[in-house]
Amino acid sequence: MSKKEFEQVWHAVSRLRGAFEITDMLKLVMYLLLLKHIENNKNEFEMYDDKYSLDYLALTYGVLVQACDVSDYICKIEKEMNLERGIMSESVFSIFAKMNKEKVVGICNALKMIEFSKELTCFDCATVMIEKTISEMGRRGGEFATNYSLAKLEAALLNVEEGMSVYDAYCGVGVSSNLAAGNKGTIFIQDINIGTVCIAAILTVLNKTSIGAIKCGDSILNPIGQKEKYDRVIMEPPFGVKYEKMFLENLVSDSIIYADNLDSETFAIRHAISSIKESGMAIVLVPMGVLFKSGKTGEIRERLIDDNYIDSIIELPAGVITGTGIPVALMILKKNKVNHSIFMVDAKSFFEKDNKRLVSINDKMISNVSDIFSNKEPEEGISKFVEVEEINNNDCNLCPMQYLTSKGTENIEVEDITVYVNQNNELSEKLSELEKKLSEIRVRFVK
Repeated sequence: MSKKEFEQVWHAVSRLRGAFEITDMLKLVMYLLLLKHIENNKNEFEMYDDKYSLDYLALTYGVLVQACDVSDYICKIEKEMNLERGIMSESVFSIFAKMNKEKVVGICNALKMIEFSKELTCFDCATVMIEKTISEMGRRGGEFATNYSLAKLEAALLNVEEGMSVYDAYCGVGVSSNLAAGNKGTIFIQDINIGTVCIAAILTVLNKTSIGAIKCGDSILNPIGQKEKYDRVIMEPPFGVKYEKMFLENLVSDSIIYADNLDSETFAIRHAISSIKESGMAIVLVPMGVLFKSGKTGEIRERLIDDNYIDSIIELPAGVITGTGIPVALMILKKNKVNHSIFMVDAKSFFEKDNKRLVSINDKMISNVSDIFSNKEPEEGISKFVEVEEINNNDCNLCPMQYLTSKGTENIEVEDITVYVNQNNELSEKLSELEKKLSEIRVRFVK
């Protein structure tokens, strides 16, 4: 399906929204894509019923098929896939009931325009719908604000291999974890927001990703597996979340490392480290402030450096998080590091803005950044290893640009300009003599 054709589908769906929240419309589209996916792969599902195909729904919804029927059918899907009851079906009835018959039928007909194939799957359609929704929501995107191209970069950096386990404690709509796991890894995802977990669960089914567990709940207080360890961890936690003191005081050491420090800004980092295997790797998206702040955040950063958990820091451009200009970076964590240096990368120049000032990175640049990271290639102004001793002498500042940019007059050679001054004086004297002779000639001509 061409980009133009997809734009037509998006506008057809968007026009039907009316006064309803765009997130409700997204969920309705996701549910209908789930039904289409089940239809496209009906031989793989015992509970398949052609009464819930898009063709049939377009003809019978609101007459022979009601919202409660669709809800019951989604529950059967959950049961067959051994998913927690309600993880997908929790809001089916309310979403369908909100939309009148014409809207549901209209979206069914719009989605029927898409010719799904091995090259264009329901998962592809869903990710573009999510992108469009996030773009329209702007700053209201909140927990929906996953940058698709950033998720692709994270997946390339994690390089999940066959049979690996992938954990995402703040999965949101599940784009990052699904791209990371692909068709190789087994996914373990969680989020405290049932609305986003619902979309993440559907997206995982559409992607045919092997499901280990999908859960709604607080990942720090009640993670999927209290003592489970994973091959790969990916986290894009919400920034600026404030926790109550009672919550902080009841944290258990199995959930995060350095549980004695109550700094909430580094919870995701510490939970990621506690969740990876000895040979594992984690990527955590962090605001730049975490890389240089003092106080409790600085104490945690110092301990992370001393315990040699930080493998690399990749600085990203401002605006990569949809709807906000907060500067961010990717922190790559490992437990089995042998060297005592941190690989710093400035990846800002690899991203670009489109005509809507959305920041993204294309596939070629993703490959370039991934190669620099995996090969640990020092490149002037872009990447280098920085020894822990130098970082400690710089107040444990982990901002890549602190080390990739020349400071002040450091390493600047000042050339001796005496010779140029002397040459200037000689030329000035010659010019003066020429001017004197020229004046004598002018006098003769004037006479």
